[in-house]
Amino acid sequence: MPVLVIIIIVLGVAWFYMAGRTYTGGPYTGQTSPSPIHSSPTPTTLPLSVVLNGAGSTLQAPLVQYWARLFQQETGVQVNYQGVGSGAGISMFLAGTTDFAGSDVPLPHDVYKNYEGRVLQLPITVGVVVVVYNIPEIPREVHLNITGCLLAEILRGNVTKWNDPAIKNLNPAVADKLPDKDIVVVYRSDKSGTTNTLTTYLSRSCPSLWPSNLVGLSMPTFVTESSRAIGAKGSDGLTLAVKNNPYTIGYVEVQYALSSGLQYAALQNREGFFVLPTPNGVSAAVESVIDKLPSTVRADWSQSSSEVIYAPGNNSYPLVTFTYQLFWASYPDKSKQEAVNMWIRFILTKGQENTIEGFYPLPQRLVSELLTSLTQGA
Repeated sequence: MPVLVIIIIVLGVAWFYMAGRTYTGGPYTGQTSPSPIHSSPTPTTLPLSVVLNGAGSTLQAPLVQYWARLFQQETGVQVNYQGVGSGAGISMFLAGTTDFAGSDVPLPHDVYKNYEGRVLQLPITVGVVVVVYNIPEIPREVHLNITGCLLAEILRGNVTKWNDPAIKNLNPAVADKLPDKDIVVVYRSDKSGTTNTLTTYLSRSCPSLWPSNLVGLSMPTFVTESSRAIGAKGSDGLTLAVKNNPYTIGYVEVQYALSSGLQYAALQNREGFFVLPTPNGVSAAVESVIDKLPSTVRADWSQSSSEVIYAPGNNSYPLVTFTYQLFWASYPDKSKQEAVNMWIRFILTKGQENTIEGFYPLPQRLVSELLTSLTQGA
């Protein structure tokens, strides 16, 4: 074989190997100016070995994993996502273990200030949390009425029987079917944005029983140390625990309840109405707070985004939440940066057009503002 041909082959193999290498180190703390989000290139412009790894919120996991399949079909870029809980996901991301994090809560203000300019916070979809229960005596088509204060009383151990007068009074149609059985609480044992959503609702709907210092990613010790409580890891773990244990009550994303066939409650909203998580109820909650939301991925979302929980409006469902993904504003590896740009643009365009049951697209106005802020580096 001619020497020139051999040299060309060797150089070609070396180029392919080097082009396929991706950055896998810790968080990048150098340049803070993001690469502009632009039109997605064709798959052939990126090395086949580019992979984006993310972890965090179990609420968003079913949707993100669905999106990842569509995204790989379109671009050839693989997105791996593990539902490990919002708290663990943020920790892994900030430590540089993953390329992005999923979280049902934005960064707290003090953490945001430490990373301001270096981290992008992107709301990706509207999620819904429901209060689920397993009471064999209650017909499946019935949704028990539950208020924030009643739920707080149950979690505090003040209401311990399913036939307690407080539950009967809210549900006269099935009062005679409520059994004389102990209520067993199932809670998330890992740090969870879903727990934060529920405890925010409790604090806003019943501050006398659930003050603001009890809001957080974990349940307080009077729940976790109770002899009548079961801890479960992840949304799938909590779903399974409620499904397998009669007379339990818990909280989980609506998609998990629907897919498992668990019964869920009609919750009392701010105006006093008992509402279910219908599309109209979710939309009403989001639209009521749209003017209070930031319009850029570089903003501090810590104060405004939770306004959608226990939002005003007769039809508003009270356990509605945004769920987010966190990215570095800049990645040192150009291929990974381009893959992140493509993934973000996919989320805000085709992702909003392709959701699964239990998830709702972001308001179009917010999507337009976020896309503009990314393009302009605002």
